[in-house]
Amino acid sequence: MEQLFTHAVSLAVGLSLAASCGLRAFLPLFVLAIVSRLGPESLSLIQSESLQWLQSTPALIALGVAVVAEVTADKFPAVDHLLDLIQGPVRTIAGGLACVAVV
Repeated sequence: MEQLFTHAVSLAVGLSLAASCGLRAFLPLFVLAIVSRLGPESLSLIQSESLQWLQSTPALIALGVAVVAEVTADKFPAVDHLLDLIQGPVRTIAGGLACVAVV
């Protein structure tokens, strides 16, 4: 029963992260990586061993820069529309990656 609950919670977290990637592509991945890196190892959100690289320093720097660029670009209408056009597929991939990382 406990294992079923654990799987249900990880699925709910994964779907929540995937849904939030529809608004901001990189912010949910950045928060996931920071929480997994700074929290105790027993509470690490990243379950997939193939996605442990999200916790690495280069990944955190890249995601942090992407978050700042994404939020800054959102303030300029022309850049925001171009970013929305480009980020359609990016948000889908980021959402899938976030979901797979925690499930």
